[in-house]
Amino acid sequence: MNNKHFECLICGRRYESQPSTEGLCPMCGGTVIIQYNYDNLRSAIGKEIFISRQDSMWRYGELLPIPIEYSVSIGEGWTPLHRAIRLSEVLVRNLLIKNETLNPTGSFLDRGASVVIGYAKMRRFSSVHTDIPGNLAASLAAYAARAGMKCVVHVREVFDQAKIYQILSYGAELQLSSAADFHEGYYIGPANPYVLEGVKTIAFEIAEQLSWRVPDWVIIPAGNGGLLISLWKGFWELRELNLVNSMPKFAITQLSSCNPIVKAIGGEKSSRCISTIAKDIAIPKPLHLRAAVKVLKDRGVATSVTEEEIISSMKLLARYEGILAEPAAAAALAGLKKLIENGVMDQGDEVVIVITGSGLKDPSTIVKSFSEYSITGLLSAKNTRLGKTKLLILKLLANSPHHGYELMKLLQIELGSKITTTTVYQHLKELENMGLIELAGVSRIGGKYRKLYKLTRRGELILKAFSEE
Repeated sequence: MNNKHFECLICGRRYESQPSTEGLCPMCGGTVIIQYNYDNLRSAIGKEIFISRQDSMWRYGELLPIPIEYSVSIGEGWTPLHRAIRLSEVLVRNLLIKNETLNPTGSFLDRGASVVIGYAKMRRFSSVHTDIPGNLAASLAAYAARAGMKCVVHVREVFDQAKIYQILSYGAELQLSSAADFHEGYYIGPANPYVLEGVKTIAFEIAEQLSWRVPDWVIIPAGNGGLLISLWKGFWELRELNLVNSMPKFAITQLSSCNPIVKAIGGEKSSRCISTIAKDIAIPKPLHLRAAVKVLKDRGVATSVTEEEIISSMKLLARYEGILAEPAAAAALAGLKKLIENGVMDQGDEVVIVITGSGLKDPSTIVKSFSEYSITGLLSAKNTRLGKTKLLILKLLANSPHHGYELMKLLQIELGSKITTTTVYQHLKELENMGLIELAGVSRIGGKYRKLYKLTRRGELILKAFSEE
């Protein structure tokens, strides 16, 4: 195993072993990372060596902190990096997606769990403990099960019901207590240096999948900031080992209702976070705050997005690229859209967006993002039969309310043939009986009062269903 030491990114202090239970520097509270003897590694590894190995994050074993014989694997890593052909048409031309939803539990944190559970196994711990009941706990529970190790998740309240069920499915024990109360086993939190080491392999894979070059930008969501630190370290190591020639720029996305890293970069104080659908990135006091600000001030930007923008991006990813992302993951795409609008990125930039977690990990958010439709309504919409004229009337009313005479004139233009007011009013009556249109009001035109019609909610649904066929 490569010689290593632990080093604080903030104060620079070095340690021979993990310096604290949570993994932060005991002197300044800064982010601690694992460093290697890179001079020795330059002559020991190379591109050809990595390429000759199996498609796994463990192909980079010399750059990981435990011997490969202690690794605990369920097939994590080596996730696809593919060109977002359809999204590239509406966003930046060279957009690529690193799809971390395809990891065993549906999260990028499976990489960190593989390494840290391997470390616990090497140290002969019989149990692991965490008090972060989200994606990290789910990953730890799965990998602990694989290693035959007890996993205890300490919670003070139910954090995310869907993920709690996932955690329990892997056989983990849930305790309403603080992780500080445990007296045996190994504590694992989001600042654990071994977790960061596993996650950094995303950077290695991006570079190798791009034939050993780096993109202009890497865009990610951010809560505690650990993913940013891991990716920065991964690309930094590749450059240090002369495997790539440069570093990418980083862009992080946070919630408008909880954006402490964004505010810190702007010199503002963070305020209280409000409840949100993207719970995994709603962290009021990020553990890696100072390190994240340091990285971003050197080569990056940070932006904030709303819940509505996140939901819109979930739909875009699903409909344009076939990827069902959880809200925290979709925040990255929402951030990309905002950065493009603000002119931060050029159309020619090569951009990699990391989709960190699957939407199937929290089905309730999928329900919320499509809450304006009911399943029965969708089925009813598909089974509603409409002729060409009725469908045209719905399309015209979708733009603005109209009265019968106006619709007659517009229909004559659209159909290219004459249609009488009697026929139009017959269609309007039938559409009203079907519940697709309703009275919007009355207007006085040329001394006459005319009824204005508009679409009902059901009419909007029907029109949408026909438009997507």
